Amino acid sequence: MRKCRFPLLPLALLAAVCLPVRAQRIVTLGECQELGAAHDPGLKGAQLDLQAARSQRAEARWEYVPRVSVTSVGYYSLKPLVRIEPQDILQGYWADVLSQWVTDAALQAGLTPWFESFRYGWGASVTAMQPLYAGGRIANGNRLADLGVRAGELQLSVRRRETAASIEEKYSLGVSLQEKMLTLSKAQQLLDSLERDAAVAVEAGLLPESDLLQVRLKQRELASGRIQLRSGLKLAKMDLFNAIGLEYAYLELDDWQLDAGAFPEPAAPEHYFLADEAARVSDESRLLALQVEAEQLQKKMAVGEFLPQLAVGVGYGYADLRGTGTGSFNGLGYALLQIPITDIGKASARARRYESQVEKARTQQEYLEAQLALQLHQLRLAVETAWEQLGVADESVRVAQDAAGKLRVRYDAGQVTMSDLLQAELAVRQAEEDRIDKKMEYNLAVNAYLRRCGNL
Repeated sequence: MRKCRFPLLPLALLAAVCLPVRAQRIVTLGECQELGAAHDPGLKGAQLDLQAARSQRAEARWEYVPRVSVTSVGYYSLKPLVRIEPQDILQGYWADVLSQWVTDAALQAGLTPWFESFRYGWGASVTAMQPLYAGGRIANGNRLADLGVRAGELQLSVRRRETAASIEEKYSLGVSLQEKMLTLSKAQQLLDSLERDAAVAVEAGLLPESDLLQVRLKQRELASGRIQLRSGLKLAKMDLFNAIGLEYAYLELDDWQLDAGAFPEPAAPEHYFLADEAARVSDESRLLALQVEAEQLQKKMAVGEFLPQLAVGVGYGYADLRGTGTGSFNGLGYALLQIPITDIGKASARARRYESQVEKARTQQEYLEAQLALQLHQLRLAVETAWEQLGVADESVRVAQDAAGKLRVRYDAGQVTMSDLLQAELAVRQAEEDRIDKKMEYNLAVNAYLRRCGNL
């Protein structure tokens, strides 16, 4: 047989170097939360609501500024609005005769025997009016607009926390599945090693072939679990990327890696608990207080509708109402006092309606404040419970690893079967996966507690 002139190994290495390498792209939790904040429609809506509240506050400020207006008017009449004839002036028994004589004499002399005016004319003026007292509605309206801005800011803060928590939960699911993939890979490597040892032992007649079949069956089970786990990881990544608006290709999902360092090994609850947590006021509590204050201001504005209103104004302009071209400039000042009478009953009923709204807001505030306090205790309890469960998971991993190590020694000594060893090794994998879940649950519970206390 003719030998190849070139060795095959260098060619294989050269081919491996020339193959394209798929780059691993890592997206961090911070990047996901930034993208999620920019992509979340609820957060965008809260930002637009805040902009609208600020615009409404600027609108309310203009109520303090005098109202200046320019007015221009002109008219033209088919008949003069004023017409004076001799019979309108002459009185008495001979009035008709005299008026006819005056009319005829004026016409013979080429004169007009009547006076006409106001057939057309025009005028223009500038006026400024300054309210001095409007029942407190201007001041209370501005206070209400300020409350709207503060409420918008608090709602935006609440929405940011909710968005960050949602993204963190999706990210933690992907990280836990990634870590389970690593755990499964270690179990796969162990089974591969056992399969090789069992194959050698079967050939040497030291083990029955059934033990080798058991190992290979477990290998197939792990391969099936790997397929399911990989599918779940892809779904988790797609859910995360859709939530943050990150473009991706389905075939490239395996190239995207999540940062496992985003969830480091946690510390004990005492490291996170705050001494003054009960005294901390959450954004939700501030929103409840603002709601009560807003209802109170609405009531004051309703009462202000049947209080006297006082305003002063000035005006200056030009008028030629007779259309003679001999108009003139003139100015005036005026005061306006308005005392509503017939609307008092309506405004009084409206004030009682708002008083009911105030009482309703106070009742809701007391109830929800108690719920928020309960929520804080529940979050603290969730942290403590998750920490205890994490401790149990740590102990389970230690016990499973210790048992698997002892069984491996006994297996090498021929004291236990391959089936017992496989069950012990798979128990280690199950305990490690359970520990990953408990770790993520604890981290999420801690972050939820810190967000509620305003420290995250």
